[in-house]
Amino acid sequence: MKTLAILGYFNNEAISFVNDIRSLMGVEDPKSDIPHITFAIAGEISIEKAFVAIKKFLENNNLLLLEFSSIGYFPDSNVLFLGITPSIELFHFHSGLIRFIIDSGHKISPYYMPGKWVPHCSLVSKNFNDINWCSKAGLIQLPFPARIEKLSVTELDHSIGEMTHRVDFGQMSSQDDNF
Repeated sequence: MKTLAILGYFNNEAISFVNDIRSLMGVEDPKSDIPHITFAIAGEISIEKAFVAIKKFLENNNLLLLEFSSIGYFPDSNVLFLGITPSIELFHFHSGLIRFIIDSGHKISPYYMPGKWVPHCSLVSKNFNDINWCSKAGLIQLPFPARIEKLSVTELDHSIGEMTHRVDFGQMSSQDDNF
């Protein structure tokens, strides 16, 4: 089975900020996961169709300036995350992106549908029964600005557990193939 994800990658300052928090929390390799926001996860979309859709979407929509504003926890998945301040611009961008995908006849994971989606950047996924890291949370200076510099369409092949394709799109549809 393959799934397709549409990710937003942050500017270098935001990436450093997230990686510093991961280090503060004792994450062994804080740079192993590039900090990002996930806008959608879908299954069985042709990656070529997704490229065309994202390219066309970015012709009419600007990438966003966001703000990390809180720390949160998804207990069901043991994910600690940086919350992103909800804004009209963010929700307009997200719902437009989702609408664009759905109008193309594809299904989105229910967690990423407007009204259920929680805008965030994952920090670490582990069980937090030991809450000693909380004493360090006061060192984190929030809010912190973050700019999305590119959208990425990635394909994950679950049968081999690896990313098989990744294509990044900057503002105004500039495309860089990275596979």
